[in-house]
This record gives sequence, structure tokens and C-alpha cells, in this order.
Amino acid sequence: MGKPKIYLETTLFNFYFDTDRDAHADTVTLFTEIAEGKYEAFTSEAVTDELKDAPAEKRDKMLALLDEYPIAMLTVNDVANALADSYVTEGIIPAKYRTDGVHIAVAAVNGLDIVASVNFKHIVRIQTTRRANAINVYKGFRAVVIASPMQIVENSAPNPVEDEIDRIREKIYEETKDMTPAQRVEYTHEKSESFVKEMGYRWDVINPQGHMRLVKTQPDTPQDDEECYRITTSQP
Repeated sequence: MGKPKIYLETTLFNFYFDTDRDAHADTVTLFTEIAEGKYEAFTSEAVTDELKDAPAEKRDKMLALLDEYPIAMLTVNDVANALADSYVTEGIIPAKYRTDGVHIAVAAVNGLDIVASVNFKHIVRIQTTRRANAINVYKGFRAVVIASPMQIVENSAPNPVEDEIDRIREKIYEETKDMTPAQRVEYTHEKSESFVKEMGYRWDVINPQGHMRLVKTQPDTPQDDEECYRITTSQP
């Protein structure tokens, strides 16, 4: 299998230099593993736009990481913007923080595997992952893993994120390798309906134009809204 493709969200560039943050060491380790070729790394214009708002001294250091490490730059196209707008419409990402949804959308439309972030308020959350991926799959894009550096970097234990990505890739490849393009489209639609149902949602038509909205069909469990790591974060 190929290297996992990973999207680096804005907060990682911040935490790389914030030595007093809990996630600092693992963030640096993740960048090191990217340099070692364990991941194919990407970021986007949405990230550089946010970094440019930081104080000049720190801004320059954060932007310099793009030259120091092998990180490819992705554009934020109309498709990604439309997908991000869907996250806002469905209440997954607050309108004020729409750019957080843009990061997930860029990763999805470009077929990446992981969104790496330490934004635990809007991005690295169980409900964000579930609901955003329900929309991604329904619209024909791939589901993406959303994780913090602490969940991604290698250590003495197996890496569950990478193992899960490999499992999903292999399963999809085996199921679709002999399909025609039309069969793959049908396969995607069937899987999306199953995925939406599994996450406890359904699609309802909301107007005569056929626009649809995700509607919750099952109550959330108490742990659904728990963040994976409870540390204070702030974006640059």
C-alpha cells in the first residue's frame, strides 16, 4: 500500500513552536516522520492565509516549515468550498469558524487519508468526524480520519490510525477493482446510505428543489461529545 496522505491543519504549525503545550512533542515528531517519508504531507492555502494573521516573528517561522519539510500545497477550489458550506449548513461547523470545515473539505475532495489537527473545539471531535464523513461519502468523496498528532505518530505500540487506513484501502480495492465506472458510482451510493444509517442519520428532502438535510435518528451517547484530549488550544 502507498504512504498515508496527511493534511496538516493550521494548529500544527502553531504547536510546533509552542514548547509549553501538551501536544508540542508529538507535533514535532509528526513533522519528523513526514521528513522520514512515512507520510505524504499536504496543506492548503486556507492554512497559509491563517498563518499570515499571526504576529510577524512567529508567522515567519511557521511559514518557513513549508520549505523545511516536504509539504505539498493544495488550492481551495469551488468543490471544497461547497463541501465546507455543507458542513456549516448542517451545523457541524459554526459559520464563524467555516475555515475549520474548509480544512476537512480540502482533504476529502483531494482523496487524502488523514486530517491532522490539535483543534479540539471544532475539528478533532467524534461528532465532527461522523457527521462530516456522512456528507463526504454521500457526495461521492472519501471518509477521512481526523486525528491529533498524539493519535498518529509512531511509538512502541502499533499505530491504530495507519492500520485502520490500510484496512479500509484494502477492502475498497478488493471490492471495486473489477468494477466498471458505473458500478463504482452505484457502489459509492450504496455505501454512503449504509454509512449515514450506521452513524444514526437519514437524508430528508427539505424543499421542492430536492435539497436534502441530514436528520438525526438516534440519540447521541454521552461519550460522543467527549473530546479525545482535553487540553487548552488556540489558533494562531
